[in-house]
Amino acid sequence: MLAHPCVRFVLPFCIHIPDGMYDAIVDKQRYQIGVVFLTNKETPYTPMTSGGRWEIHHDAFGRTGNTELSVVFSTPMENPELGVLTKPVSEISIEDNQILDQWRLTEEGFILTAVKVSNRLLEVYRDQDANNAGEPSFHIFPITEYDISNVRFCLLDQDYKEVFQGGLRPYFKSSLALSGRAHEVIQNVKNFLLSDAPIPIWRILLRHAQNWLWRADYRLVPVEMNTAFEIVSDEMLTRYVGLMSYQKDISRLNFLDKLILIQRLSNDYRKISGKPPLVWAPSDNRNGWDGFLSVQGRQEIAAWYQHCYLLRNEAVHKGLVVKKTYAETAILVTEAAIEFLRNLGK
Repeated sequence: MLAHPCVRFVLPFCIHIPDGMYDAIVDKQRYQIGVVFLTNKETPYTPMTSGGRWEIHHDAFGRTGNTELSVVFSTPMENPELGVLTKPVSEISIEDNQILDQWRLTEEGFILTAVKVSNRLLEVYRDQDANNAGEPSFHIFPITEYDISNVRFCLLDQDYKEVFQGGLRPYFKSSLALSGRAHEVIQNVKNFLLSDAPIPIWRILLRHAQNWLWRADYRLVPVEMNTAFEIVSDEMLTRYVGLMSYQKDISRLNFLDKLILIQRLSNDYRKISGKPPLVWAPSDNRNGWDGFLSVQGRQEIAAWYQHCYLLRNEAVHKGLVVKKTYAETAILVTEAAIEFLRNLGK
């Protein structure tokens, strides 16, 4: 007997589309996504009463509602022998445990795919709801398996009637050990709270990039990191222009020329401070950005150029598919480049 796999779970927020089934094609495979708005229902992991759009705007964190999704796989599978799932623990044999372990891996694969399919729904919903005159869904973010609750695997027959309903999967968050933070981190939090200072934009962009990486949506990682580096570069240039009493107008400089000027002014400052110069950028812009590839010196900025700047251009202008390894490298090289720039005068 063939059966359609189905994964159900509750989102950590509410999406406002009519209850029903929505067809979707993801990676050339067809799925159906069932949408149900949960009203006046509490779950062990979302202790709240759902209702209309009131009190907290944009349904932030689901506090004014939840949506349950059911992702149905159109491609059926051979209906497995699931009797072992209902056996008392005392009757489970070694062979049964092997079957259970294999089944858990199978379920896990279906759950991860269901999360990916759901993110397609959320992506389209967020984009198309942008013109909502009331409360556009800009708060919607992609979900991971750690964001969902009440996860259950089911099997549906050829008429899409339920023939098997598994137990609730352990809530992913419950398996994550709570860990403390170093004393220095807590003290920094306390100090920053008392400073009334805004979080630097470049650090916010860095956290955005890390978030996209964590959520396996890699396209925006090099974009966020490139912008973060540009902001730090402008901050550093302004700093050295002030330190060295530079008189020329810098507002018309392009980004490459700004970096070249930072090298010149920071080395002038290092000379006054009794420190040797550092070579990390070309001395002029004759070879354009490719000039970084011939630099015989510190490679932090050259690595950023190769693995973030160029990646960003390929993704934005040529539609390059950004892979996980590319995104990870973009973050690492940009963090190193930012640290290098900020420490030039030390």
